[in-house]
Amino acid sequence: MKVLKKLAAFSAYARAEEHLVKQTYSGALVTIAGCVLALFLFIHELQYYLKTDIHTEMGVDKTRREKLRISFNITFPALPCEVLTLNTVDAAGKHESDLATDGDIVVHKYRLDRFGMHMDDEEYVPSFPLHVIDAARGVQLDPQAKKDQEMIQSALDNFEGCNIFGYLDVMRVSGSFHIGMHSQTFIHLRQTQRNIIDAIRRFRQALETGRSATNNVLEIVHDTTLINVSHYIHELRFGPNFPGRVNPLDGFERVVDHDSGAFKYFLKVVPTEYHFLSGATMKTNQYSVNEYFHNIGHNEGSLPSVQFSYDLSAIAVSIRERRRSLAHFAVQVCAVVGGAFAITGMIDRWVYSALGLLSPS
Repeated sequence: MKVLKKLAAFSAYARAEEHLVKQTYSGALVTIAGCVLALFLFIHELQYYLKTDIHTEMGVDKTRREKLRISFNITFPALPCEVLTLNTVDAAGKHESDLATDGDIVVHKYRLDRFGMHMDDEEYVPSFPLHVIDAARGVQLDPQAKKDQEMIQSALDNFEGCNIFGYLDVMRVSGSFHIGMHSQTFIHLRQTQRNIIDAIRRFRQALETGRSATNNVLEIVHDTTLINVSHYIHELRFGPNFPGRVNPLDGFERVVDHDSGAFKYFLKVVPTEYHFLSGATMKTNQYSVNEYFHNIGHNEGSLPSVQFSYDLSAIAVSIRERRRSLAHFAVQVCAVVGGAFAITGMIDRWVYSALGLLSPS
């Protein structure tokens, strides 16, 4: 018994006799408030513990000989699918177009009506571009070109648009891709067959007489500033998505109010590796963007388009998921719960003292 009494001397929680303890209504209210506060803080800490910790590191990009996949989904509400083409070019000199039947470009197009709804369940399949042929009667369009011309004119009259989406597998070097009208396609839009034939004949006559001659198709078309390249970017990303990723151009739109021009987006691509808790690793990319609009004058030798120029950063980012420490969670719970009751205990004493001063003796 003596040993137990000596051991009791080390107790930090002294107990008072029941007749010495006084319970009050104010103490009960403060106690309830303390319990609610402690429960709220505990739930907050539990949510924080269950949330995956994200750790980010940076280093030199060591990726070699790998393809860069660019996924895109863009709607042009004022240009029909018949006139839209996609072209890519990179610093290595490689050039590709969606008009080719092979390569690293996969493009899908769907026709839209004036309200932005899909007109067909099947995607639009482009035909061959315009061809000018020699015949016994002179210069003329081939039969397919005549048919295409009629289809384009019908699409323009009905105010059709186009949703173009797909992906590009490009080399890991700086490059660009743009979506717009092919110069030959624009002839369909604004010229009749007779105007085209006359332009070609004038060009040939100039060559025969030795006069200065140019063969720029923009000189035989009407005002290029009327080409409406208003667009809505549903998605533009470099590689697969990972949790928490933000693509700056997703949901981005630009509308042509006056004269048209070239919308140019300059992208800085940052190689990224994402490491999951399961041990799996995803190689992808993030990017930042700057925007520039170049108004095309009436006499400039270019067509309105939407251009994306990208350059790869030499710095790579590594993002790693980590599970939070259970010991840290236990320490935080003890701190917030103990702190909540310590504060409410102080408040209870202050309230009791204040009530004692205010109550009559």
